[in-house]
Amino acid sequence: MIALAEHEGGQRNSGLFYLQRFGSDVKHLFYSLGIFENTPRKFKSYFGRYESKYDFSLPECKSARAKYQFGSVEQNILGTKVSLLQTAAKGNVGNVKAALERGQVVDTKDENGWTPLLFAARDGYEGVLRLLLHFDAAPDLAGKTGWTPFVGSGRHRSRIGSPKGHLKIVQVLLNRGAAIDLADEDGWTPLMNASRIRYITVVHLLLEHKADTAVVDRQAKTVLQVAEAEGNHDVVKMFKAYAMQSKDTVAMASLRDAVLEGDIKTVSNVFANGADIKQRDEDGNTPLLLAANEGHLEIAIVRVLLDAGVAVDLADQDQWTPLYYAPRGGYVDAVRFLLKHGAGVNAQDEAGHAPLGAAVIRGELAVVRVLLNSGAAVDLGDRDQWTPLRLFMLVTNARVDAKDKDGWSPMLSAAFYGQCDVAKLLLDHGANIDPISHLNQETPLAFAAERGGEEMVAILIDRKAKIDSQNKWGETPLRLAVDENHYRVVTLLLERGASVALADNLSLHAVDARSHPWK
Repeated sequence: MIALAEHEGGQRNSGLFYLQRFGSDVKHLFYSLGIFENTPRKFKSYFGRYESKYDFSLPECKSARAKYQFGSVEQNILGTKVSLLQTAAKGNVGNVKAALERGQVVDTKDENGWTPLLFAARDGYEGVLRLLLHFDAAPDLAGKTGWTPFVGSGRHRSRIGSPKGHLKIVQVLLNRGAAIDLADEDGWTPLMNASRIRYITVVHLLLEHKADTAVVDRQAKTVLQVAEAEGNHDVVKMFKAYAMQSKDTVAMASLRDAVLEGDIKTVSNVFANGADIKQRDEDGNTPLLLAANEGHLEIAIVRVLLDAGVAVDLADQDQWTPLYYAPRGGYVDAVRFLLKHGAGVNAQDEAGHAPLGAAVIRGELAVVRVLLNSGAAVDLGDRDQWTPLRLFMLVTNARVDAKDKDGWSPMLSAAFYGQCDVAKLLLDHGANIDPISHLNQETPLAFAAERGGEEMVAILIDRKAKIDSQNKWGETPLRLAVDENHYRVVTLLLERGASVALADNLSLHAVDARSHPWK
């Protein structure tokens, strides 16, 4: 129910106009043409080339009646003969929907081959465009001049006043799979149209979607020449920047292929022609990372890349450096070469993994030796506290008490070098806490005390090491700490019960060795 409209003179009629007196088709017509409450009593409505007059009157509210003359509009809408082309050209979403729902062909054409979608795209009617596409309008159906909705979407700037409207149209068409480089009969692509009219945002969007910048029209003009001819300097600047970027992309592609094929000459030529040594591919790889990742770390390739100035420690998106990848192929020479050029031997990725751990896991013992000789830390834990040594024992099922030719076991080495975490790990895996060295018959506790390793001494005592063990000269850990002036270690040993009464082979006691403040 809608209220009665006012008289032309401004006096309100007291009656009510019941729209339901009309059939549903008529009501739909009223709504679609904008006839709601407070509609003027007499007005004209224009629909395409049709003119309609409406005259509603309820004199004295005694009988409800409405005088209306719809003419051809009524016949066309209610008889399903309304022109979908014309209503699409006017941008009326409601009328377009009504026509489509009554069976109008969504891709119908006029005498010039224009479809409703072409009209909507040309004039920037996003709502109509989306509705037509929803009804499966073909996004690339062209008119007689070769115009597609995509081509037409950037042709007439004056129709919408702002490139913003056409940007949305272009985005919608791209999302529906419209052909980005389809040209009209003059060879003009959407990119050419946008460049001519200086639709900066549309040009940028098309370039992002890899629109062809090398295409030429029927007069052999490129998009850059079109923009220059129109004096669109912003567009020209954008194209030149894009060309440089594309050049780098092509160079990177050539470099990638050359690296993977071991083509040293091409690698050298690419850099000689000015390729950016810091450039990365779409996966974030530098040429050196690419060579390492793909198992192409032949020394010749590495040398060419490093000589060209490629950074030896540039990491990928996972923070993996070339040295981390090197153990995969057992490239011992490449590992040495990378280390010689300053590669970080203990560089860690986001999870704390280091090159030594990677070499251990892959069983590349030759690489392990090179890394250890270059200072790789065996006790450098990752995020889960896995050290290379722990990984090695897990992977090889190593005997934790195995000794080398000099009688040194892993436990003796850990105590000598003060590697507390390694010592704990070895003990956790059942290592003997009191192995004796062949040379001087010293225990890990003796090594730790002599070198002033207070933390190591505490760990060994806590794990029940023999506190008064004696070496080949009869010296105890306490005596060795006294000799080396390690006051804190001496104090710790005394607190834990070390004997001061034990004499060495010369009958000297710890307190006799020197004059100390604790004497």
